[in-house]
Amino acid sequence: MIANGNGTALDAIAALKAKPPDAASVGLVLTRASDIEPEGVSWLWPGRIPLGKLTLLSGDPGLGKSFLALDIAARTSSGSSWPDGQPGGEPGNVAIASAEDGAADTIVPRLRHLNADMSRIYTIDGVKTESGRRAASLDTDLPRIEVGVRSVQARLLIVDPIGAFLGAADSHRDAEVRAILAPLADLAERLRVAILAIAHLNKAQQVSAIYRT
Repeated sequence: MIANGNGTALDAIAALKAKPPDAASVGLVLTRASDIEPEGVSWLWPGRIPLGKLTLLSGDPGLGKSFLALDIAARTSSGSSWPDGQPGGEPGNVAIASAEDGAADTIVPRLRHLNADMSRIYTIDGVKTESGRRAASLDTDLPRIEVGVRSVQARLLIVDPIGAFLGAADSHRDAEVRAILAPLADLAERLRVAILAIAHLNKAQQVSAIYRT
C-alpha cells in the first residue's frame, strides 16, 4: 500500500470516486487538431532566433556569450543586417536583464560600440519593494516582467544568465528548471517576443555540449 499525506493512495482514489471534481473547473484542455490553423514561424534572426519562442545561448565561460547577446540586441534596435549577411528587420525595442555585467560600465559602453539605437534598449534593474529594490526572479516576478516587456513593446528580451534568475528553483534539478522555463516560453508566445536566455554549461567532461546545458 502506498501512503500519502492523508492516508493511502487507494483512500484518495476512493474519495475522488465518491465526490468527483466539478468538470467545469478541472480537467485537460483539449483542442482538435483540425481546429488549429497552421502558421509559419516568424523570425527575429532568420533561421536562428524565432519570435514568440525561448532560445538558449549556451557555452563555456569566457567564450563571449554576453557580448554576442549584446550584438544581437544592437542589431535588433537598429535593424542592421545579421552577421551571416541576412537583412535586418524593422528596428525594435530590447529589454535586458543582466546579473553579471553592470549597465553603466559594461552594457552601455558595449552597446554604443556596437552602434545600437540606445533609445530602444531598456535594462531591467530589479523589482520595487516597500523597503527599496530587489533582484527580479522568474519564479515569482514573471507577471511583473510581462508588464514591463509589454510597456516598452520589446521585440527581444535577454536574460543573462538564466541561472541567476531562477529564484528558489534548484538549477541542478531538471523538473524545477523546466517549471520556470515553461511559463517563460508561454510569455514569449503570448507577446510574440524573442527571448534569448544565456546558459552556462555544467562541468561534466567528455560529454556533448548539448547535454551539458
